[in-house]
Amino acid sequence: MKKNQVIATIITAVMTITAATTTAMTAFAGSATGVTGEYQEYNLKGMDPNMAETKPTVSLSHIELPLNVAQENPVQEVEMTITGAKLKYCSTGFHIGYDERLTVVLDEFGSCANMGPAGKKLGKKDALGSNNDLFISTMCSENLGIDGVLWTFQFQLPENLEVGDKFPIEVLYRNVNGTGDIFASLENDDASHLMEAWVFTNGIEQGYIEITEPEIEEIPEEEPEEEMIIGDINGDQIINASDASQILATYSLVQVGGDIPLTEAQITAADINKDGKVDAKDASDALRYYTYLSIGGTLTIEAFLAQ
Repeated sequence: MKKNQVIATIITAVMTITAATTTAMTAFAGSATGVTGEYQEYNLKGMDPNMAETKPTVSLSHIELPLNVAQENPVQEVEMTITGAKLKYCSTGFHIGYDERLTVVLDEFGSCANMGPAGKKLGKKDALGSNNDLFISTMCSENLGIDGVLWTFQFQLPENLEVGDKFPIEVLYRNVNGTGDIFASLENDDASHLMEAWVFTNGIEQGYIEITEPEIEEIPEEEPEEEMIIGDINGDQIINASDASQILATYSLVQVGGDIPLTEAQITAADINKDGKVDAKDASDALRYYTYLSIGGTLTIEAFLAQ
């Protein structure tokens, strides 16, 4: 019988992180302002960010999760990626704001963020804030920051998820008592100031986790099992001595406790007399019918045995 079922499936492997090239990310990047918490606009102090020689992009993951996948995998990892600043920076400081429905997952050391490969030569510090935010910073005695994933964070999704839920995760610029967030080179010169100005006014691509429609998988139709001719065990459409021998061999295996090397369809075909078992009687019937056919018989095996 054919079956055509469509079922919801839990796809563990599976989440979609929107990837983009440096050019594409820059095209959609903007300032370090968002909706997740308090922030200030970056004070340019008369600088024109467009004059910067180095124009990095700082991007956070775009994660789109089918509802059933999110329910099965409620802890999601978000990446902060740097592009366009290889060996141009060492000192950084970012505030990351996140939707109040999310919960930061701390690692075994109590850290709220982990350094990625782009910062493997940098010193680091992270701190969890009290207003749905966290602070991450790096430092070094050389400009050893490179392009790639600089930080990762893990967030726990709420239980009452619905399709269409969107959880923003964003870079927020903060300046507290004259000390602001930073993206600077060791030289901390005019070129560094312009680079920083560019980052916080033009180089931020904000992130999010969005819940989408559940994934479904269509199960392929099962091919009906081919019905076999009674007595034709090997499926060659002929009943002959070969079939009789195979039936007898199967009977012998059963008698010594061996496994029956036949499919369900073959077992049904082998039970020629329909007594619910495969034995020497069935082998004899197959051989009798083969002999009958060999001398010109034209009846079906059922008609022959019914005589």
